[in-house]
Amino acid sequence: MKLINIINKIDCKVIGSKRRNVEGLFHVADKVTKNGLFFCLNGKVNNGIDFAADAIKNGAKVIVTSTSINASKVTQLIVSDVRKAMSQIAAIFYGEPANKLKIIGVTGTNGKTTTTTMIAHALKSKYNVGLIGTNGATYNNQTYSTGFTTPDPIILQQIFADMVNSGVTHVVMEMSAHAIYLQKLWGVMSDIIAFTNLSQDHLDYFENMDNYFKSKAMIFEQNNYNHAVVCTDTDYGRQLAKLCKNLTTCSSCAENIKLNTTDIFIKDVEHTTTSQTFTVVTKTGSGKIQLNMLGSFNLQNAIVAISVLLKCGLSLDEIAESLLTLHGVDGRFECYSNNESTIIVDYAHTPDGLKNLLVTAKEIAGKNKVISVFGCGGNRDTEKRPIMGAISEEFADITIITTDNPRFEDNYKIATEVSTGFTKKKYEIILDRGQAIRRAIELSRKGDIIVLAGKGSEDYLDVRGTKVEYSDKQLVKSLLCID
Repeated sequence: MKLINIINKIDCKVIGSKRRNVEGLFHVADKVTKNGLFFCLNGKVNNGIDFAADAIKNGAKVIVTSTSINASKVTQLIVSDVRKAMSQIAAIFYGEPANKLKIIGVTGTNGKTTTTTMIAHALKSKYNVGLIGTNGATYNNQTYSTGFTTPDPIILQQIFADMVNSGVTHVVMEMSAHAIYLQKLWGVMSDIIAFTNLSQDHLDYFENMDNYFKSKAMIFEQNNYNHAVVCTDTDYGRQLAKLCKNLTTCSSCAENIKLNTTDIFIKDVEHTTTSQTFTVVTKTGSGKIQLNMLGSFNLQNAIVAISVLLKCGLSLDEIAESLLTLHGVDGRFECYSNNESTIIVDYAHTPDGLKNLLVTAKEIAGKNKVISVFGCGGNRDTEKRPIMGAISEEFADITIITTDNPRFEDNYKIATEVSTGFTKKKYEIILDRGQAIRRAIELSRKGDIIVLAGKGSEDYLDVRGTKVEYSDKQLVKSLLCID
């Protein structure tokens, strides 16, 4: 692409020649190739401008920076915000593919993956649908790893472009707080943006819940969407609803139903051991839905998904028919069982997520025991560690504290901090995650429920910058002799 075509569409000061070709976009200096354009991004630790010389050595001919550098052989684009410029330039470079797609975004602490999966599953009955989120980017029966819940702008725009070329018309995607705050989605016009809930997570980055909420709210305040769907089960949802245009509110909470404060809500919930049936009430009618997924948290996910699908033009009958064929989401409340043991694998890694998971497991177990196996990630929100310990003590009969992506922290230190949430010695610490699972099976009896939280469908452990091959799902299948 000719550099002038980029310059003409962004607000920048140009130092050097405008007559260049740009053959690739990069924000990691070591990956720059010939005729590349390099973004000098600033992080909490590193300053991108310090890597400009390496980028130029590797072939960069254009540098995007907020501060000029001493480099006469390259063109410098001086911008006020490099992250915003990266999103803009990536869109331009790949032909602004998002403008050719119907984009549906879902944000919130918990439930993004399940909610987006429900939406995409139903839309596939009418459209060619792409799905982007924690489990990667999936379209045309292929899944590609992206490394983040919401990919960086260069990868994201490349995916959008490939989706357009592949015939995709609708994209359902998770929009993380980090992605919103770091402007990865700047300029991406969404048809619908939906909000599930907000609870404690990522406070290592956002410092407090107020900042975390504001990061989520940014995507609604920027007005880069046509319609908003907000779940008002929580105070945060009710606050957010006040900021939105073209709003549909929804709820799975009985209190909200009584107050008649929502446009779409759930009532008359009935449970079996494998499913939930409920009535969805809208301003224009009602319909019965069977959801083959357990847990009150999945009712919340479902009402958000159903509200979005109604906004997309599907009828309640069409939605009901579609959800009937959805039997779970990869890495979310996946149940494995043989004649002796029942194990649930789930991605829950927040206090609220762990509580929801254990409460549902206890409902299934009845008078039998719930055995909780979980850890907390390293170099992340340390405040939630004792909170999750206290939750496990309250809602599980036995807890085994183990490893979950320690990154650059000491495993035992993390586990000890989790254990401070316990008031009694109602736990064991077994740092080897595989041994922790084996110990849980050893302690269990027929009818007990073992809950493995934190990893879900992840196939690695992040240890000191290396992703070590590991999968809860594969290990459980092996231990229970399940194909």
